[in-house]
Amino acid sequence: MAVAHSTKTVGTTATSLLAGVNDANRQPYTSKNETARSVVLTNAGSETVLLGGPGVTSSSYGYALDPAASMTLDLTSTDLIYAVVAANTSTVRMLHLGV
Repeated sequence: MAVAHSTKTVGTTATSLLAGVNDANRQPYTSKNETARSVVLTNAGSETVLLGGPGVTSSSYGYALDPAASMTLDLTSTDLIYAVVAANTSTVRMLHLGV
């Protein structure tokens, strides 16, 4: 199993966490390759990160990922996840498994 890592800074507008992240075969997550993969998300910042679809905002609450918290998502290459914070910025670190 191939492993990759990435980091995204999240601000007050929805940010795609997986946009621009490539797998080991140089296939972007937005490709039509339906390969299953897992991604571990860790909130490395001091702000709560809200996760959801492209319309997630701090007032249309997504899933709350507290500072220092982690979670694992099983995705296909066409799945995207967005993140936002209510104020300031936060860093999300990602470990991509099965890429």
